[in-house]
Amino acid sequence: MALADLSSQSVEHTVAIEDAGPSRKRLSFTSPATAVAEKMSDSLDAIVSEAALPGFRPGRAPRRLVERKFGAGIQSETKNQIVSAVFSAAVQEYKLEVVGDPEGNEELARLVLDPSKELSFYLEVEVMPDFQIPSLADVEILKPLIEPTEAQVADQIQRLQINEGSLAPQDRAAPGDYCIGHGVMRDSAGKSLVDINGAVIQLPPADKDGKGAILGVLVDDFSAQIGTPAPGETVSVRTKGPENHENEDVRGKDVVIEYKVDRVERIIP
Repeated sequence: MALADLSSQSVEHTVAIEDAGPSRKRLSFTSPATAVAEKMSDSLDAIVSEAALPGFRPGRAPRRLVERKFGAGIQSETKNQIVSAVFSAAVQEYKLEVVGDPEGNEELARLVLDPSKELSFYLEVEVMPDFQIPSLADVEILKPLIEPTEAQVADQIQRLQINEGSLAPQDRAAPGDYCIGHGVMRDSAGKSLVDINGAVIQLPPADKDGKGAILGVLVDDFSAQIGTPAPGETVSVRTKGPENHENEDVRGKDVVIEYKVDRVERIIP
């Protein structure tokens, strides 16, 4: 397969495409020596027109001196231009649905251009998978019949009312209220393990059977220990750290949590 019009002289570059794995293609390119020489000459012309070498006005330095000084950069730029041009043209002409950037081989990275020799290289690229969707005409689908109960509807309405509710400060906490304050968790030796300012707790409502969480630890008798604190009061909660706690020092240890209440808020649905 040939790719035309990739240089100013419409020199043909050839490409061979083959599978390199599931959803992966290998594109092998060959650019003739005439295309390489032309591109290198164009790149050199662009440098010569702007180069400023000692003893010469900008753009007036001899071509040979410019090539000697900037040869490596010209080589790299020319190679990048050819690779980019032929790859982009192949993707467009053969309608490849490319996923991600192409990957080159080590030989291409080390390759030094020679204007008297053709340039051969390959690129590998991930493409969208090509597969056929089987017919679903004979597939039987059972549509579930869902009939929400009045209790489920009422529960969702209550959730919406709470989510859209407003906060009202309270003089003393009651079941269901939220406390915002400073919590410090210590081990049996008094070492601070967790220290959170602005920690939020909820006094367990009636349906929680007295269970509640504080500083990420679930406490079975939380209601009994926390009581009904008021802003400014400090309460203590004793419990055992869970085995899966993010802090290794907390796992399975007896801990004491001191919690100072800064304010109490109640959600008004």
